[in-house]
Amino acid sequence: MSSALPKERAISFSEPMVIALPRIVRAKTMTRRVAKLPRWAEPVSATEQFEIIDGRPHAISRKTGCLAEVHCPYGQPGDRLWVREHYFKVQSGIAMYRADGKGNQLKPPRWTPPMLMPRWASRFTLEIIATRFERLHDITDEDCLREGIVEFTKDGNLVKYDYFKDHELGSRHWKDMARTPIGAFSLLWDDIGGTGAWARNDYVWVLTFKRLARS
Repeated sequence: MSSALPKERAISFSEPMVIALPRIVRAKTMTRRVAKLPRWAEPVSATEQFEIIDGRPHAISRKTGCLAEVHCPYGQPGDRLWVREHYFKVQSGIAMYRADGKGNQLKPPRWTPPMLMPRWASRFTLEIIATRFERLHDITDEDCLREGIVEFTKDGNLVKYDYFKDHELGSRHWKDMARTPIGAFSLLWDDIGGTGAWARNDYVWVLTFKRLARS
């Protein structure tokens, strides 16, 4: 009897995070996504959406009025995620990608947003290794490096942290780079989620993954 095929879901990545996926050194192997209540659920209180029991999130079921566990919407270990990103269809079966930056000589009239990318155009497939649920500020320096934050140095002694917004050196001037991985990740989180996103300290789903070779 053959084993069931792994479940696949789409997941959108910003350009800095797409750039971090294929790096040879310190490739991105982790992502955080803001946790949202499923349609069947209501917040547990006026100030909290979830109640954490044994490390797992619970919410009020609209149907029963009782606490029920909220499962990760991105899948479980062994499931796969195919990455959506800004792209442009050159011709049938051929695409180019905005994250490639100056490597693209063509100037497409309009990039298609990630949410509209079809499966055939995706160039990265990820396999989930582990999931967990926590507050955003629970992130560690090591987690930040696994998220795609990069270490920079000018003299081999002083170290700062940032991320590649494009294929140039970082996204900020040296003087504006963060002194800790968490500091750099907080800037990234606000760049993606808007001013104040880091300060909200939302609950997040943490996905650890490995990138699969293209077939």
